[in-house]
Amino acid sequence: MSRSSRRKRAAARLKVPASNPEGAGAASDPRTNRRERHGRLLLGLVLVAACGGVFGLWRWSERMWFDASMETLRSAVERKDAITAIPLAEELLENDPDCHEAALLGARAAASQGDVDRAFEWLEQVTSEMNPHWVAAETEKGLIRLRQLRALAAEEHFKRALGKDPDYVPALRPLSYILAVEGRSFEASRYCYRLVRQKAATMEDLVILGTQQLRVDVEDILHRFAESEPQNPMVLIGLGRLAIDREEGEEEAKRYFRRAVDMRHDLIQAHFLLGELYLRAARSERDDLLRKWNESLPPSAGEHPGIWAVRGLWAEQRRDWMGACRCFLESLKRDPNLSVSAYQLSVCLAAAGYRGELKLFQERSRDLGSLGVACVRIHEDGPSAIMLHRAATLCERLGRFWEAHSWAQALIDSPAPDDPESRAVYDEAVAKCREIVKRIEPRLAADLPQVHSDYIPLRTFPVDRFPLPTFDPIPPEDRPGPPADLARRPAFREVTSDVGIDFAYFNSDDPTTEGRRMFEFTGGGVAVIDYDQDGWPDLYFTQGCVWPYDPKSKRHVDRLYRNVQGRRFVDVTAAAGLGDNRFTQGAAA
Repeated sequence: MSRSSRRKRAAARLKVPASNPEGAGAASDPRTNRRERHGRLLLGLVLVAACGGVFGLWRWSERMWFDASMETLRSAVERKDAITAIPLAEELLENDPDCHEAALLGARAAASQGDVDRAFEWLEQVTSEMNPHWVAAETEKGLIRLRQLRALAAEEHFKRALGKDPDYVPALRPLSYILAVEGRSFEASRYCYRLVRQKAATMEDLVILGTQQLRVDVEDILHRFAESEPQNPMVLIGLGRLAIDREEGEEEAKRYFRRAVDMRHDLIQAHFLLGELYLRAARSERDDLLRKWNESLPPSAGEHPGIWAVRGLWAEQRRDWMGACRCFLESLKRDPNLSVSAYQLSVCLAAAGYRGELKLFQERSRDLGSLGVACVRIHEDGPSAIMLHRAATLCERLGRFWEAHSWAQALIDSPAPDDPESRAVYDEAVAKCREIVKRIEPRLAADLPQVHSDYIPLRTFPVDRFPLPTFDPIPPEDRPGPPADLARRPAFREVTSDVGIDFAYFNSDDPTTEGRRMFEFTGGGVAVIDYDQDGWPDLYFTQGCVWPYDPKSKRHVDRLYRNVQGRRFVDVTAAAGLGDNRFTQGAAA
């Protein structure tokens, strides 16, 4: 067979025209086609990966810039560098309008520059309560309004924030301050206690809880609040309380409280303070004033302990001892720390013949009063080791464990004095406070109420045994007289030697000589002081001497007696470095 024949036959088998021998060779190997397809696919994948890498690198660099810028913004706001913070916040929000932290930080910087409109524009971007920055944004709005002296608007923002997060410290502190300034101590105490539970309370917060009032001069800030918000009735409460402390200021205070009630009838604190003033009215008009006051109270007044205290004092004035007991019990049910109710309850229980129940309320009344005194001392004289330990001890006795822990920890964390004598007192007090902390820490819980239930005397007390007073008009001739216990004359008993006081005044009178000098027929003096600041009153007795005065004589000297927790007195004259031997007839403290 010729060569051309063989070529034709092979071409016929491959169905390739004989005139295209190159094409026949290219299509003859399927493996070549697969390699080409795989190559093209691989090239595409490489291109996609390269594009993805470039995009990822861009996104990574963008994220790095954003994170670095946010850190710079946080640092600038912390340094109060508004010039850096504001444009940076604008740039970040332009890049990511949903970055609520940048909006919040920018608002803080703008507010510090007085640009309130821009600050609120940024804060309004955080609209959803589900947003993790919403509580902080509401708090920031409140702080801006407070700087503008718009206390009412600030209070609304803080309460909205705390409605979402009840323990948010940045909102708790300014809100408790506003309430205390405005004289709304019952409300302020609740928020101060939350600060204590968060271990974020200041000494001032603890003093408010111990005395139920803010012990600073607030008159200027109240007037500025009133000028900024004339429609704010709460400010009138604070101004009224200030008027009470001024001589002949009661009528002015009544006008403030009446205006507050007219503006907002549900201001129970204003009703309460107005009732307290009516208790001081002349007997001829007192009952009518209090009856109208009681009838005008809104339904929510029954939840205010002060309202029940006023009712109790009114019933006590009418000698309705059972009704007064019920009112004071209702008051203590709502606030076990109201010292006036605890004290007056013990008085009325005695008058009503319930002597067996007296002791618990007497002890609580005494401890509440002592705590108030200790807090005033700490506020006015500074936090001494003795007073801090005393406040911690009293709070523990009262079942106020979180406060006891805070007082004790305040002393433990305080620096030790350099003076050796003061250092010894400090070390002893610190050791006792550490024991207090050790005892009460197992009882601390996030939801622990201010007073532990085991320390509330009326927890098992039969309150319903005492009927509520009716306050019906009673003709003067039909009013019952005082019970036999109160009608008896006061009696005194000599206990001087029993409590450790051994002192007699020497006036230098010599019976063997004729006549007496003027100073020889007058007595000496005594000063009641708390020289060691432990809350218990000590006694300083002045002493005479043989006349003429002998500087070397130590026979008759002034004496100081230390009160040992109300149980006995100890002569500490020498230990205190005292013992004046001159002729002394009086003392002033």
